[in-house]
Amino acid sequence: MTASQSMIEEAAQSLYQAEVTRQAIRPLSETYDGLSVQDAYRIQHALIDRKLKEGARIVGHKIGLTAVAMQQLLGVDQPDFGHLLDTMEVADGDVVVPAG
Repeated sequence: MTASQSMIEEAAQSLYQAEVTRQAIRPLSETYDGLSVQDAYRIQHALIDRKLKEGARIVGHKIGLTAVAMQQLLGVDQPDFGHLLDTMEVADGDVVVPAG
């Protein structure tokens, strides 16, 4: 399945609201039947684009699941990747205060 642009935007909005309100939501794979890896990256990009429009800056990228053993454990066949924003940055020595 290739998700429609409206579904991509709806899913990105759900993730955005969950982050803002700090309220958990159901996994998108349960909410949107047949969600593909390509769809998930489109959702990620839609969410990042929104944050960039609000003033965030990309300061780096991340890659995960690089170990074959972890990929096998989670049933994937490739690493995943994403963006790091300045709003995610914690300077060396800074204290992270848990959300309350």
